[in-house]
Amino acid sequence: MALAAYGVASAASAQVRRHIGQPPAPQQVRLAQAYEGRLLVKMLEVQSEFSISPNQYRAGARVSSAGVVNLVKSYSLLAQARGSRAGSQIRPIDFSMSQAGKRRSQRYPAPAHPEAADPMAQLVRIALRDAATSPCAGRLSFYDGKQRYDVVFRPAGAGTLSPAQASMRLSSPVRCQLIFTPISGFGGDRSGQRRSKSDIHATFARAPGPGYWVMSRVEIGTPIGMGRIELIDLKIST
Repeated sequence: MALAAYGVASAASAQVRRHIGQPPAPQQVRLAQAYEGRLLVKMLEVQSEFSISPNQYRAGARVSSAGVVNLVKSYSLLAQARGSRAGSQIRPIDFSMSQAGKRRSQRYPAPAHPEAADPMAQLVRIALRDAATSPCAGRLSFYDGKQRYDVVFRPAGAGTLSPAQASMRLSSPVRCQLIFTPISGFGGDRSGQRRSKSDIHATFARAPGPGYWVMSRVEIGTPIGMGRIELIDLKIST
């Protein structure tokens, strides 16, 4: 679920601006992001790195427990993915995810869910949208080798940036409502029918340079308050 929360809202890769007068796109761009998750106190850390070239992508993310959570039970999840790229279109090749010594993976096409793709691939699809296309639109289908879920993205007004995020030269923030609908593979659910969760919002902003859509904030409603995953560091290199 931590990767799902990061996944549904999290943005990570890239789309080169193609306006007249802009410099040519670099052959390969690396995007490294660090996030901190808090629910009353710090609980989560996320590190992600994406490498995008004109014909392929590679992506990785590590989600780890932090702070007082480690006093109860530590948590660590690692995800990796790769695929091919042609312009704004991608084709996933493989994906793997490991947690507590257990690993699940998939190669494409996935016969069980041909309409869906892994979380990392879908994040790439979001980020490859150009500056004129909002990330807050449409439905994406996810499958991570076990859990199958849909996320609908809807506009929710202008977004805001923290002072630290503004210093990263992010711009044009937009806020989205995310409607998360579990389909199958979730524990204790034999019918495959679970209630949708709509109290999730994510803010995306354009990064400097090539102009990636980057997730700057995720907000998740819980019974004890609002959980937030906040971008705290961003590095772009070529």
